[in-house]
Amino acid sequence: MSKHTCGAAVFVKTIGNTPLKTRLAKGVGEAHAHDFYRLSCAAVQSVLEQSPGVKGYWSVAEGEVAFEHWAGLEAMGQGQGSLGERLDYVYQALLKNHRFAALLGADAPQICPEVFANALELARGGNFVMGPAEDGGFYLLLGSKPIPSDVWTRVPYSHPDTGQLLCAELQSIADVEMLEPLADVDEQEDLARLGAELRVLQEPLPSQVRLLQWLDDLSL
Repeated sequence: MSKHTCGAAVFVKTIGNTPLKTRLAKGVGEAHAHDFYRLSCAAVQSVLEQSPGVKGYWSVAEGEVAFEHWAGLEAMGQGQGSLGERLDYVYQALLKNHRFAALLGADAPQICPEVFANALELARGGNFVMGPAEDGGFYLLLGSKPIPSDVWTRVPYSHPDTGQLLCAELQSIADVEMLEPLADVDEQEDLARLGAELRVLQEPLPSQVRLLQWLDDLSL
């Protein structure tokens, strides 16, 4: 078992290998969408590095062939199949080496170490912790209990009720504690909400300040 209490995997795709942020690119252009993705990943990485007891991982969609593109955190694969199957694979892999497993997206960079610490505290009693995204998904899921594979695969993803439906499934195993909702970035209009949430951080990390500066400089 790792000395790190929690293993936290950030689900990522590799620029140049797989299309990403395609809806955002329709509004701001592909170059800006890729710039956002790099800055967002850097901010999430910084949060994990500043969270005590947490070991961060890049969970890379393309697997080992793309690991060389991901520095700073240890890289791991996502396995094969649907998103539900891949979430299941990564969650199980994390629990083999850590007391807690956390799954994160790369497009909610306004999460902060305090939020992560609060999530771990809420989970210590055996509950799951979900950070709901404003689009109906989730930006964080953290737990210590095994989750049957069919729980993951019964849930429809990229759906307005994804988070709610997954929460209902998880409640058959343990209670689910909910964090404050955050905006994640899928489309151009989401950038303004992200900027507003970054501005209210009391102690933004340097990587979050850089992202906010980029948002302020972005002219479309």
